[in-house]
Amino acid sequence: MLQIINGSWHFYANLLFIDQPIGTGFSYANRNHFIKELDVVAEHFLNFLDRYVEIFPEFHEEDIYLAGESFGGQYIPYIAKVIVEKRSLLKLHGLLIGAGWIDPISLYNSYLPYAIANNLVKNNSELYTNITRLVALCQDILSKQYSYKWKDFTESVHNAFQAFNSKPSIDLLPDLLGQIPILFYNGEYDLVCNHLAAENMLDNMTWNGESAGYIRYARNLTYILFFNAGHMVPYDQARRSQAMLYQFIQLNLSYPNNQIGTNRKSNYAISIVFTVIVSIIVFIGVIWLFILKQQQCVRITSVYCPNLFRSRQQSTTYSPFKIMNDEFVTFEDDVLA
Repeated sequence: MLQIINGSWHFYANLLFIDQPIGTGFSYANRNHFIKELDVVAEHFLNFLDRYVEIFPEFHEEDIYLAGESFGGQYIPYIAKVIVEKRSLLKLHGLLIGAGWIDPISLYNSYLPYAIANNLVKNNSELYTNITRLVALCQDILSKQYSYKWKDFTESVHNAFQAFNSKPSIDLLPDLLGQIPILFYNGEYDLVCNHLAAENMLDNMTWNGESAGYIRYARNLTYILFFNAGHMVPYDQARRSQAMLYQFIQLNLSYPNNQIGTNRKSNYAISIVFTVIVSIIVFIGVIWLFILKQQQCVRITSVYCPNLFRSRQQSTTYSPFKIMNDEFVTFEDDVLA
């Protein structure tokens, strides 16, 4: 039985879930048309958006946010890039990437330090020694040029989508950040796409050749670490992730009926805000259909600086970035008004 979840993102935004690349979920195509590269994924997605606003023209003037998790960290920047380059009429206002698989090198290098920090592997143990030895072997192999197909499972769509010629999406981020806001968020207990890799990626990201280890409003970048959450942050911390979304899209809950917000490009009040959120990973919608335990929500006081979600059980704080002008965000255990 379907039930309403207090932490769902749909209360003040329209959610649109899309099965892609073509051939996944309810989408279908001839095997010869299965996609192989990320730039083709982006072109297909833009074609879909064109058709969508053609059929539903009332959404053409609304703000659009692309949201997804895990390998969506590759899809979303590519899709955003083609929208920015080819279709300025589409009002793309931001990206939300949760536990994103964005920079594979940072991720792979973070697994052992993360495992040690979380007591999954003991330092200088036999397992640690074996991992270190094998990592060195793998790095030597990867430094050479090979042409082998990696396989995880046998679905034809996955086999077709190899993306040999697609560079990691991290290379697209500096240009995108110069044009639209991007929010990255991770759960502290996620090993697969862990926060150590995300923080290392952001520390080493550059704009115009300049190190960008700071969180700055001018840089359009926000990073949030959720405590007591794993790979599926909206499942583990539903209401807190909802609060994150509302703050990012600048929803003003103080208006009558909690339905009127402010637009990024204007300060005047408008009658109603319909924000179309295009989500890349379809199964993230499924997890919102389960019954979640009651979660305390946080009230966000600001957003464009280091963001920390804390619970009363959390005894330590974590801040990987320096704070500009001594400004920082506090998150209080409270329920949204």
